[in-house]
Amino acid sequence: MKNYITISQLATITDLSIHQLRYFEEKGILFPGIVAENGYRMYGTNEIYNLIHIIFLRELDISVKDIYFLREQDDRAKYVGLLEKKRTEIDDKITRLQSLQSKITEVLEINDYENTFIDDLLYEDMETQNLKVLKQFPINHLLNAKDIHELHKDFGKYDLMNMIELYDYKQYSLCVEDVESTDLELDKGRYVYQIVFVKSDEEAEVKTNEFFDLIKQRKIKVRGKLIVKNLYQYSILDSKSICIKLMLKTK
Repeated sequence: MKNYITISQLATITDLSIHQLRYFEEKGILFPGIVAENGYRMYGTNEIYNLIHIIFLRELDISVKDIYFLREQDDRAKYVGLLEKKRTEIDDKITRLQSLQSKITEVLEINDYENTFIDDLLYEDMETQNLKVLKQFPINHLLNAKDIHELHKDFGKYDLMNMIELYDYKQYSLCVEDVESTDLELDKGRYVYQIVFVKSDEEAEVKTNEFFDLIKQRKIKVRGKLIVKNLYQYSILDSKSICIKLMLKTK
């Protein structure tokens, strides 16, 4: 008896409530090592280790019901299979969280840019980007909700909220990055760019013309198509505007 602890002491060292411990006993996954003559439930090291395993499985979002069946079956292969499945789920979750973290960082960088360099030109050294062309439109076509819906039906696996538009004099191409299915490439090199917030297509056209004028004033030599990156998630900084990045490759 002297080597055992009470349920309240067990609750203290595992940071659980007595109610939780009694719930585990009620569901058949945790029992006291001994029950004293006075009815006190007493727990030894085996019960502590057992509870540590239960806590671990609960942290993996395994239900109490499933923990019960795992312990009843006592099948090592099922434990291994479950842990492998959970590891894959966690890897996927980490990837999603890292993507969200990256987007948050980029949004905050856009905020810093807007406060410091708004209406100015900056430069970016870019590696070769492989692009897949989703669809081409006449230069005067305004992308609408129906277009996006049609694109989603055919290309739903892509992030259509971060498309890249390539403009020439007659048409523009809607593209996404895709290293496996490449229709064209953005060359490696230095690009001049400007990030702007626009409230309409008309304002976007004005800002684009101002971008070209500023490049001309600065006597910056450029070549290739105008690149417009739609940074929709950054528009959270200004709910009434759309954020776009205007880019041209320098000679």
